[in-house]
Amino acid sequence: MFKIDLHSHSNFSFDARFSPEEMCISAIEKGLSVLALTEHYDVMPAYRDIYYTARQDERHREMMHLKEKYGNKLILLNAIELGQPQTNLQACHKLIHKYNFDFVLASVHNLADGRDIYEIDYQTPEQCFEIMNHYLDEVIKMASLCDYDSVGHIDFPIRKMEKAYGGDVSCYDLRPYEAKIRKILEIIIQRGKALEVNTRGLIVWHKEICPQDWVLELYKEMGGRYITIGSDSHWPDRLGLGCDEAMAKLKRCGFDYVTYYKDRKPVLMEI
Repeated sequence: MFKIDLHSHSNFSFDARFSPEEMCISAIEKGLSVLALTEHYDVMPAYRDIYYTARQDERHREMMHLKEKYGNKLILLNAIELGQPQTNLQACHKLIHKYNFDFVLASVHNLADGRDIYEIDYQTPEQCFEIMNHYLDEVIKMASLCDYDSVGHIDFPIRKMEKAYGGDVSCYDLRPYEAKIRKILEIIIQRGKALEVNTRGLIVWHKEICPQDWVLELYKEMGGRYITIGSDSHWPDRLGLGCDEAMAKLKRCGFDYVTYYKDRKPVLMEI
């Protein structure tokens, strides 16, 4: 079975330290067919990602070099992960039209008030419920307004809520947010975009690939077609994390294909 990873980060992202070439070499060693290096470009109103912006030309040259160097061994996608792009459409538009990206992943990492979801001290289930609702409101805005190919990790805050739930995995449940999740899926489908299956959950407290099966089944039932798989890895040794499990999960939920993107156009690969 082929392996695919459309969500990873090299040292051109502020929170990763391995070079793009190290990531490529590891992907090849692990037998990946497709790799997307989705470097972070996080924005807020009147702000753009200074870390990435300062190196964007260097990064583009490196990607073009690596595409040529490893093109006979790996489909390497020149990609970007836009963080809360709905808050600064102009900056994101300018970036994605400057370079010939193959794939644009859109994610929310900060709430509308600027709070970093990873830095919040999650104390109670009630607080978690409030934050998740605020988060999903931002995902709805993002999915509606922005230029992207796939929506990333739609249950992102869950990763940091272990303390509030005392590590009780049974508390990992998206059902209370079904109406908002349904709205996100509706927008994705209407716009012909993709939904990400993110495997990072396998190494955090709830030990589950996101999103839950019922979300994928609902997406399929509503007419959803495009699915991307990503490890959200910042380390070479975690590339392709849980890819086989993700494929099995998708098959179980009724999907026959996964998607990668070339020149911003979807390519279907049979599971």
